[in-house]
Amino acid sequence: MVVEDISAEEKSDGYTPYFLSATDEVEIDCDVSNVFDQVISSDKAYNIAITGPYSSGKSSFVSSYKKKNTEFSNSSIDVSLASFQVNEMVATGETPNKSGEFEFADIEKSIIQQIIYKVPSSTIPKSRFSKLTTSEDTIKWKSYIFASLWLLSIFYIFNPKSYIFIDPVRPILGKYLEFFNIALSLVMLSGCLFGIASIIKYLKNNLPLSKISYLNPTNVEVSFFSESDSVLNRTLDELVYFFSSSNYNKVIFEDLERLNKPEIFTKLREINIILNNSDAVKGKHKDGIKFIYVTKDDCFSATERTKFFDFILPIIPVIHSNNSYEKIRELISTIKGVNLSHNFLRDVTVFISDMRVLQNIVNEFYFYRKLVNHDQSLSDDNLFALVLCKNMFPCEFELLQQNSGKIFTAFDTSVIKNESTNEKRSIIQNFKEEIENIENAFSFNKGEYEILIGCYLCSGIVNLATH
Repeated sequence: MVVEDISAEEKSDGYTPYFLSATDEVEIDCDVSNVFDQVISSDKAYNIAITGPYSSGKSSFVSSYKKKNTEFSNSSIDVSLASFQVNEMVATGETPNKSGEFEFADIEKSIIQQIIYKVPSSTIPKSRFSKLTTSEDTIKWKSYIFASLWLLSIFYIFNPKSYIFIDPVRPILGKYLEFFNIALSLVMLSGCLFGIASIIKYLKNNLPLSKISYLNPTNVEVSFFSESDSVLNRTLDELVYFFSSSNYNKVIFEDLERLNKPEIFTKLREINIILNNSDAVKGKHKDGIKFIYVTKDDCFSATERTKFFDFILPIIPVIHSNNSYEKIRELISTIKGVNLSHNFLRDVTVFISDMRVLQNIVNEFYFYRKLVNHDQSLSDDNLFALVLCKNMFPCEFELLQQNSGKIFTAFDTSVIKNESTNEKRSIIQNFKEEIENIENAFSFNKGEYEILIGCYLCSGIVNLATH
């Protein structure tokens, strides 16, 4: 029996997953691109905002613009900050062991690190931020040879009559031996001086920046700033040195509003003013240092945002609740054999206004359909509703897998039956109590029963007599 190999293309159903990261394939309007070019090159805009709601395409706009503008890409630094760890601590109920001030210092430290570590140590050799570097073997051998020759020259200067240098050439040079000694001494002295000059130059270029200020007797370092000053204030000289030594003059900040610390914006604007007022930075970058903030519209109030930013570029969301139905039909169409009700999709997609969420729903629907519902025990509508619940209410979906939560309770028939049974038992018990109360209200002794019977018989006789 011959088994034929099936190619990967024949096995695959042709589905291409949707990536949730920012794309660099966004079509940017030509006029918008030209306006942004003017803003970037202008000397009137140093704090620029790119605003829009979450998942509106802000990062994709930046990535696409960088792809089409090589000069902008080569001169910009991306600084991305997020509070995922902070939110996780809050969600788990853990108490941070650091104060809010230290958290703010962590933010500033992260900003400095992402900027400084963008370039190799050779670009900013005087930086106090030490970085591990790798050197080529040829450079190492050159250093070894140079050090050996320099040590040899020092040895000769202190031992000019040493037989190591004279005896091998004495028979050859003869009467020219004295001239050889003079020439060799000059060469060795020049080599020694050259080596000393090279070492001084190396130390000058590679010693960390010193802090200039009042001397602190308990510390060798001196500084203009006290320990209470922010990290950005204490590293101003590093930032000035960085931008005056590198070709970068644009910094793109993302996710700053997630930190819920609006004072970081104020601090960055202050740093931007100092950098653009620096003569060293001006000599390197004629257009100045641009800080570009990729943020939400509501990070400032109406008056504050127009006062803080020199220019604001709005980004219109690609998807919203009104067009999510058309978009999800477009994405779902890439999955073969899907049978989703159009009315069902119209009903549920009005709750989706995030492009990343929409793409992830389609991705997970594909995998659930392939791996979980391969026997078609669930309809596509039911399976899609399950995936939608997973993405829109992840905590409730997690509880559902543990047979708990509001959704499980709503569809648990045993709970419904128990509730119905208990309700009927309660009604029956109420009726029994009412009957018992009635019986107690009309209880008579033997004499009272005889009087009632007599009255009843008399009334019957009277009725017969009247008829």
